Amino acid sequence: MPKAMHHPLTLPLCERALPGSGLNPGRRFFRYSLAIVLLCIVAASVAKADSVSVAYTVSQISGTEWQYDYRVSGSYLAGDDLAIYFPLATSANLLDLGTGGADWSTFVFQPDPGLPAAGEFDMVANLDNPSVMPVFEVQFRYSGAGVPGPQAFTLYDPNFDVLDTGSTQSATSAIPEPASFLLLGSGLVGVWRRARLYR
Repeated sequence: MPKAMHHPLTLPLCERALPGSGLNPGRRFFRYSLAIVLLCIVAASVAKADSVSVAYTVSQISGTEWQYDYRVSGSYLAGDDLAIYFPLATSANLLDLGTGGADWSTFVFQPDPGLPAAGEFDMVANLDNPSVMPVFEVQFRYSGAGVPGPQAFTLYDPNFDVLDTGSTQSATSAIPEPASFLLLGSGLVGVWRRARLYR
């Protein structure tokens, strides 16, 4: 017996081929969506390569003595100064452990109630494109409540013009942006698989 013929408009949407396309809308949607996700991942990766970020972990040494461990990312030129601020009201006795390696010069400014001024931990690039592999370690006395948290930072050029500002992020809670795009891509795969069920 000849196969039953269906009018195109009576077919499920995912089986209706677009004129001249050779693809049904479900497949076209999946391909276009996948292309958009890939472009977003590439764009985010490019933006991340140039933007400055600081991830931290914090640990209690004893009593009121704490230590921050920092990892930085981004692009830096010789003389760029990344300054991380320690609040005047809750910080004292900053100690740079000198773990930045040869590509960086690091030092601290103590909080000064006489000015008044917050404390600083400064990382100055000694050359263009310094290594971002070192873990920068700073010990300090903390008089606040709970656990020390995020800190403000500023990136200065050699003329002390501001290049970037932001806040440090906990290394244990930060989720990389590409992972978010991969989750979106997984959702699109689910949509595509659902569309195939109607074929």
